[in-house]
Amino acid sequence: MNPYLSTALAALEDLRDEIHRDANRQFFRLQFVSYGDLQRDEATVRNAITLLRSIPHPHPLPAEEHWEGAVAS
Repeated sequence: MNPYLSTALAALEDLRDEIHRDANRQFFRLQFVSYGDLQRDEATVRNAITLLRSIPHPHPLPAEEHWEGAVAS
């Protein structure tokens, strides 16, 4: 997988988890919070992750027949 794509996915997953924790924290503190807004934000990030994962990407390692000569005997 492209290292930039891996980094973007990891950042989005961290953001999704932080939004989820923040929503739970605010909900259980009984503060005035629009829980629906936080759920919508979390869903938006989750959808972005799904879209990025659907991007076709070549395998990072070459096919076996291309590196037979490079393997030490």
